[in-house]
This record gives sequence, C-alpha cells and structure tokens, in this order.
Amino acid sequence: MAEADDERKIIKAISNNDISSKPDDELIAMLKASWTYEDQDALDVVGRLTTVQGKTGNLLHFLIDLRSVKDGAPLQFPHEGQGLRPRVFVRPADVKRLSPAPDEEPWVRARSALSPLEERDKQGNPFALTAVSGSVNRLTALPREWRIDSLELDGRVHLEESIVSMLRQQYTAELEQEKRVLEAGNRELAVEIQQLNETSAVLRADLEAAGSERAAVTASIASANEALQLAKSRYDSGVTVINSRLSRLRAFVEQRAKELLALDLIDVDNLEALIGPPSTAADAAGHVFDEVFSGDLQTAARYIQAYLHNKGIFYRQAVLLDFLALLRTNDLIVLAGDSGSGKTHLVKSFADAIGGKAVIVPVKPNWNSAEDLLGYYNPIEKRYLSTPFLEALKEAARNPETPYLLCLDEMNLARVEYYFADFLSLLEERGAPLELQLYANTEQAHALSEYKTFISLAREANGGEGGDLDSFVEMLKDERVHQRLRETCGFGSGESLLKHHAHLRRSLGNLVESPSTFTFPTNVRIIGAINVDDTTHYLSPKILDRAHIVRFESPLLQDWDALELEVEQFDLDLTTPLRLIAAQLGERGPYPQLDRSDAFVQFVFALTRDYLNDLGIEVGLRTVRQGANYANELRRLGASEALVRNNFVIHKVLPKLMFDGQKKSRRGHPKSALLQGMRDYLANEIDADALGWRTAYCVDELTRVIETAEANDGIVNYWST
Repeated sequence: MAEADDERKIIKAISNNDISSKPDDELIAMLKASWTYEDQDALDVVGRLTTVQGKTGNLLHFLIDLRSVKDGAPLQFPHEGQGLRPRVFVRPADVKRLSPAPDEEPWVRARSALSPLEERDKQGNPFALTAVSGSVNRLTALPREWRIDSLELDGRVHLEESIVSMLRQQYTAELEQEKRVLEAGNRELAVEIQQLNETSAVLRADLEAAGSERAAVTASIASANEALQLAKSRYDSGVTVINSRLSRLRAFVEQRAKELLALDLIDVDNLEALIGPPSTAADAAGHVFDEVFSGDLQTAARYIQAYLHNKGIFYRQAVLLDFLALLRTNDLIVLAGDSGSGKTHLVKSFADAIGGKAVIVPVKPNWNSAEDLLGYYNPIEKRYLSTPFLEALKEAARNPETPYLLCLDEMNLARVEYYFADFLSLLEERGAPLELQLYANTEQAHALSEYKTFISLAREANGGEGGDLDSFVEMLKDERVHQRLRETCGFGSGESLLKHHAHLRRSLGNLVESPSTFTFPTNVRIIGAINVDDTTHYLSPKILDRAHIVRFESPLLQDWDALELEVEQFDLDLTTPLRLIAAQLGERGPYPQLDRSDAFVQFVFALTRDYLNDLGIEVGLRTVRQGANYANELRRLGASEALVRNNFVIHKVLPKLMFDGQKKSRRGHPKSALLQGMRDYLANEIDADALGWRTAYCVDELTRVIETAEANDGIVNYWST
C-alpha cells in the first residue's frame, strides 16, 4: 500500500502539459494505478447521477462523487489540475434508458472510457471520461434490516436464521412464479409439437408428390434450355441483320453527307457531328471497375482516395463516399464553402480518378435567363448561338460512356433561379429522356425544306437524279450547269447564287450542330460551386428543395494525421485511375415510392411535424422521396442508418435555417427554444458513435448555429461563422 501511495504522489507531480501529450493507453494505466485497479480491470465506477444546464440551455448529465467498484473508496483524477472535478459524462440516451425513472441523483454504476481528444482538450482535462453507451445501470439500496453479516465456519459461510428465512421466502415465491410460467410454456410447447407433427405429415406427403413431379420438372428445364439456345441463335442472327442494316444506313448517310460536303454546304466538322466519331471509351486507360473491384463501389471509393493521395490530393474518405453517392442520385449537387476550400478541385480530381471529364463553366454576374446558360437562336443570322455549357453537353453526347461532371463555378454570382430554374425543373423528370427545346421546331423544318429543294434542283441542273454532284465550285465554273442551276432555282439576273448558297450553308450547319431539340445526355452530372458571402446571392427555397448542399470547411482545419491513417494500400498501380462507365454512376430512374413504414421516412416525418413545420421550414413529399433515393445510394456504400440520417439533415435541413430566433413559431413557441429542442431530438435519434465514417456530426453543426445566433442577437443563419 505504501508503494501505491508513493506512485500516486509521483503521478500527481507530473504537469498537466506533460500528461496531455501522453497516448491514451498510458493515461488509462495512470488512472488504474491511481484507483488501485489491476491492469486487466475495466474502468468501472460508481457515482451519483446529476443533471446540470449547459451554457446553451441544454441538459447535461454527469456521474459525480465517483467511488471504486471494489471498496466504495472515493476516486480522484491522478493530477492536480486547477478546477477539475472527477466526473463522467453520460449521454442522454443512457439516462433515458434507466428504468424505473431515476430518483433525484441516484447512485449508478457505469463503465467509463476516455472522452474524445477534442473534448478533453476543450475541457483542459486529459482524463475527462465518458460513460460507455449501454453500460449505465442504476443501483438499488437494500433495506436496512437486510444488512448481512456472514461468518465462515468449518469451511462454509453462515448467516443468521432470520436472514436465511427472509431470503428463502422471497426466492420460493419467485420459483413458484417461474414454475407456473414454465408449466404454461410446456402446455404451449405441447400444442406446438402436435402442430409440427401434423405439418410434418403434410410435408412428407408433399415431398412424395414432389418426387413424382421432379422428372417432369427436369424435362421442362431441358425443354427450356433448348428454347433458350434457339432464342440465343435467333438473337445472334438478329444482331447480325441489324449490324448489316446499320452498316448500309451508315453508308447511305455518309453518301448523302459527302454530297453536302461536295456542294460545300457543310464542312468537315459538320460531317463528323452528323456521322459521329467512333467511341474511344473502350480504349481508355484505367482499372476496369467490374474486373478489378467486382462491382464493389465502397472499395472503389477507397481506391479513389488512395489514387488521389498518391497524386498529393487529400480528401477524407467520407467526402469521397458521400460525393459518389450523390453523383449516383442524378440530382443537382451544390458544393458550398469559402474560396480555396477544394470545391471545384474535388470535381476535377474525382472526374480524373474515374476516367471521366470535368468541365468548369464560370457563371457571370449578369446572367438573368436560361439563354445565358443554353444560348439562343438568332432568326436574322438563321443560326443558334451556343454557350460553353451547351457545347459541353454536346461533347458528352458524342462520348456516351464517359462520365461528364459539369460544374457551374460560383453558381450564385447571379440569381440561380433566374437562369437555372427552368433547367432544374427539367431535371426533376425521372422517367423519359430529358428533352431540351433550344428553339422552335418550325425554324428547323423551314431550313430542312430549303435544303431539300436546293439538293433536288442541284441534281436536276447536274443531269438528273442519277447524276453525281461535283463540288459547288466546279458546278459554278461549268457555264452550262451554272446557267441551268440559275434557271432551275428561278434566280433573276440581280439575284446571287453565292449568297443563297451561303445562306443554306449557315442554316444547314446550324441544323447539324444545334438541332431544335436536344436530348440531355445520361452520362452528365450537374454540380454547382458557391461561396456564401456579401458578394453573392443566397439560394432560393426552390433550389434548396431540389439540390443536395454539401458544405466544405477550410482544408487547413483537417486532421491530417487521421486522414493519413484512412488511406488504404492497394496491390495496384496507383498512378492509373479507376475506369467507370457512365452507367455505373447510376441510372436516372424514378424516385422510390413513399413507404411510410420505412424508418428513414418516419424520421423525416417526425422531424418535420415536431420541429421544421413549426419553424416555418417546409418539407414536401418530393424532398422525402429524394432523400430516400439518396439514402438507398448511401447504404450501397456501406453507410449506417445513423449516417444516412445525419447526412440528410446536413444536406437538406440545416442549409434552410435562416430566420429570427427571437420571434415566435407557428405554435407560439420561441423559435430559439424550438431549435434547441430539435438539437436534443437529433442527439437522441442519431448517435455520433454509430456514424461509422469520420464526418461532420449534424448535432455539432446545429450547436454551432445556435451558439452563433446567441452571439448575433438571435439571428439564426446556418452560413454565419
């Protein structure tokens, strides 16, 4: 015992700074030595459960007056930090599970562990403790008359006869009750056995009948295999016929295109756009997703992190997994954060890592209509004036297997609802292919009619339908053909054939490059990058309802050591990207049907009913179905249900928090108090320890919003710092 006292004095002499630098296992060893626990003992403690009000008004629970589970001796922390009290933090969920309802400051027993490092640093206490979830148990005091004094005589433990009689009476009553329950169970079991015997007899009869049917089933399978082989043969023949017809069709199109080229009505670029260059996706370098990763998206995301890390690019695994899940939803993704936080860099890096292409389109402050995004048709020049955004869509359409990530950089320099709302409404269509109406179909029909007429007349002037069309310049050099062309077209002496030809060339070139209706490519994902400051416009409710908002923090605030530990080693060439084809980024299917029995849907309903609606924040069925779709994609990547709920709140709920907290809610409650209630609800529903991924915790984010509002005259704003 004297040696233990000396050891405690030595430990207490160590400075707090020296203690803070020690690893967790040494700190635990110091605690056990101070408490005279053995090395193999758990850090179990006994203490009184007390509740205090935190700085932000929420209730916090602690175990105080800590005692040893061995002998009830008081426990102290093994150092002399000023103002530090030996106590253990208890989560609200563990307090709620205590049954029956705890008395005022009851004694409980719990297993403790060191609090997270950031919490210990915040408290200035390297030994700050937290109760292990599920280990908190209330102690019950025995009646005073049950005080038991035992004696060991003749190798056995002896008690007073009155105590033994009291215990025997209690246990006898309990045994009688258990006996009655057991007898009732035996009766039920007998009934079940009888039912099982009857069922077994039926099954034996069915098995005998099945045996006689087995031969027929085998024959049916053989017949089905023959039919399958026949169908496969017909399919292969059909493919051969279709390929032959496609070859003839391509030859026909090429012949007509060459005629247009000969007449100088289109150029080589127009010809390539009309015929289409062969796809190069199959020849692209990269690890083939299905072959190397067997379709495992979670492993693929970890490889992407390792690939980027090898190039000196650092992103948390949770960020990459979440971004991959969002891409697979086919919804609008908005990356929000300060300049330099890595928003557009994520788009470029991720596209590179999956063998795709990123296109960054800067948004201008003067954009005020859809024409600034997609361009417009000039009726005077008879051509469509395109934009970089539309040109990127056209390029993506020519490479349908390559994923394209189109990023509208500084998306909110202009009001998003002015130039993007119509396009966003189009993106809501989840069934049929999306059709972009660039200009009126009548303009296209008129241009086609002019083209057909000119071709027909040119053929006639050149010797009839069967004659070959030479180059337009050669036709003009031939005086006979030139004159016949003028007569056939009905031109007078003052009209210019060259001018008409130039008009047709511009018109036809516009048809080839920009048809009146353009099908939105399925291999494109739209991403917005925004800064939230005084120089930008905040996103309207329409945009927030339809987009997933991902907030970026400064990369300088990352835990770089923890990030390094996340990066996995792969027996692959890390200089080679992963090759994902567009279809592996998710199909654009309908949102899931609303299932009210689904736990996630019930969570969103309860959050909306009890808090969001009262705060004036509207959540519609579209948001719920969109959230359910995102939840399904996140689960495919191995996310826990706690993480699904956490990320939904961060992406879809918190960005809408912009109001005066001092005002009353719809039901007359102070909005600030309602917001604190929502935080407590989320803390109870979403356990931080169950997230699984190292990511932002929605309760911490909401706490930051509440604290910022308190320092800002009650004005609640998720984007304030």
